[in-house]
Amino acid sequence: MDQGATEELGLRQRKKRETLVALHEAALSLAMERGLDGVTVQDIATRADVSPRTFFNYFENKDDAVLGISALATAEVLASFAAQEPVKPLDLDTIVQLIWQLLVSSILSESTLEDRMALLQANPSLARHSFDQLGRLEGRLIDALDARLAVEPGFASAAERRDHLMVLLSTSMGVWRYILHKLLDMGVTEAGLPVDHDYFTQPIRAFISARQTEPGGWIPDSDLIRTLQSEYLSTLHTILP
Repeated sequence: MDQGATEELGLRQRKKRETLVALHEAALSLAMERGLDGVTVQDIATRADVSPRTFFNYFENKDDAVLGISALATAEVLASFAAQEPVKPLDLDTIVQLIWQLLVSSILSESTLEDRMALLQANPSLARHSFDQLGRLEGRLIDALDARLAVEPGFASAAERRDHLMVLLSTSMGVWRYILHKLLDMGVTEAGLPVDHDYFTQPIRAFISARQTEPGGWIPDSDLIRTLQSEYLSTLHTILP
């Protein structure tokens, strides 16, 4: 590809990213102003100065736009993963880290983080929608992980490799369902009083810090995520010794 074509591709990608962020910020600001139920896709598209048809090129629905959940951001993470040179066999830690990258890829704009936290706290349906994102990610993960396993030795057949993948993936998804349950379940105390957002935002802020110091790099472990992962696995070993 010549330099001109490369620059044109880079410009298109940058414009896509700008439109993605503009739609997310428009959806979030409208939800903060009017409440989640008072916002439509048409409203979001109008504020972002695009057509509703363009909206659906970036987001599947209004809640995805508010949360920043986009297939475009997911595709970027998976493409980066596929381009990396494998340095070790595919294991649970690697998949948990990859899912973490996919989840936080929805942080399209750090400036919107506080508003997103407030909306998640105020709208249980939005928190559930965020939780359900794991189910949608699962299908997108299978092919990417299978391609990585295909270059590893030791499998007698493609069926055996697929079985190995499904066990790894199901365990990783279990880890993240447990972690998100712990994080999203901290909305109120037993006395019904709101809790500090720090518990929920701590691992997200760790990601933001890592992205600012190492753009595009592999995200370091968050101590909280690692603790909850170990807690889940310990419980699993107790139930299934």
